[in-house]
Amino acid sequence: MPENTPEVEAGMAVKLPEKWLSSTVSYVSTENGKQVAESKKVASVYAVSTGEGETIPVPIGFYYVGGKINQGVVISDNEADRYEAGVDKTTHEYATKLKGNQFVWIPCKIEDYKKIDWRKRKCKMGYRNKSIGICSGSKI
Repeated sequence: MPENTPEVEAGMAVKLPEKWLSSTVSYVSTENGKQVAESKKVASVYAVSTGEGETIPVPIGFYYVGGKINQGVVISDNEADRYEAGVDKTTHEYATKLKGNQFVWIPCKIEDYKKIDWRKRKCKMGYRNKSIGICSGSKI
């Protein structure tokens, strides 16, 4: 796989960054009863260029559809939706014609992220579904 550089076109598979790999250990018993440990580096993602030197992790079995890290990235579980050079499949015109299930990564800053514990919210009307912690048909 090539290293990702600004010259690599969007949609191309590129070399996986080392930090995306994790080690897994397997144990094998030999004929004499000894156990031998073997460590391998594995990944559940592959690296794809979004162009201009950006690299995103795409889960195995999914395909890069389009987008940039600073604007949002779309992936799909259907190979027919795979990125095509010169075609922006992230627009409404194309997105409504895609075949698979799309997943969108939306960029955000950690300082802007606020977690809401819906279990602590009080429902003023309607009902509260305690199993999933949401209010339905109500104002909170």
